[in-house]
Amino acid sequence: MPLRLLSRPIPFRAKEESIASVAPPQRRNLWRTSLLLASSAAFGGIAVAIWNRRTLAKMRQPRGD
Repeated sequence: MPLRLLSRPIPFRAKEESIASVAPPQRRNLWRTSLLLASSAAFGGIAVAIWNRRTLAKMRQPRGD
């Protein structure tokens, strides 16, 4: 990238234009964050179940009292 392009001033945007351009990325970021949290919780639950599978199997067996 030529240095001339880096030194150009950023054009001024009207408030309406900047608000309209900010709203959709925030909504997309909210969906992305919620999907990340949900998938992290699901994978964490699966990892705990796999890690403790012997304990879970013992809990399902009836006790011989």
